[in-house]
Amino acid sequence: MTGPAGPLTLPQIEAQALAVLERASDAQVIAIQTRTKAVWPDAVQLSGRQFRLRWCESPLMAREALSSLEEGADEQAGAGLILLTPLSARDLGGDVVARLARAQVFQPDAWGMVQQLFKAREVDARLGRFRWMAQLLVERSSMGAYPPVPNGFLDMDTAWRHV
Repeated sequence: MTGPAGPLTLPQIEAQALAVLERASDAQVIAIQTRTKAVWPDAVQLSGRQFRLRWCESPLMAREALSSLEEGADEQAGAGLILLTPLSARDLGGDVVARLARAQVFQPDAWGMVQQLFKAREVDARLGRFRWMAQLLVERSSMGAYPPVPNGFLDMDTAWRHV
């Protein structure tokens, strides 16, 4: 499943970043692909750490954001950076990609984000056709955490109950 056509919302960014941090808790720089720029806050708090959000529409902007993070490393120990970019890993260049979490630019996957939010290992395949539902569940996650699903399986009834 592909990401949204428009700009990512803050809950979508947070859900994607949390999914990355779940697999790489020490990640300092997370890159997320989004087609267009939107109005986002300067920083977000995730997993007890502050992450600055930076729109980078060119490899040069990404390098500047990375340089800025390294220069301010003494100011905020543990601070991180979320690069929001329309560029692919190939477009950013090997020197930038080498400094990214898992050496990749993450492409938002709405149902993948929902899976992380419910701490599920699997999602009912029938839910795949309800893309709007995944986006709504991600948006509503900012109102509070979802309870982990029993047995690690997010079924259709559970998803509908939270819509």
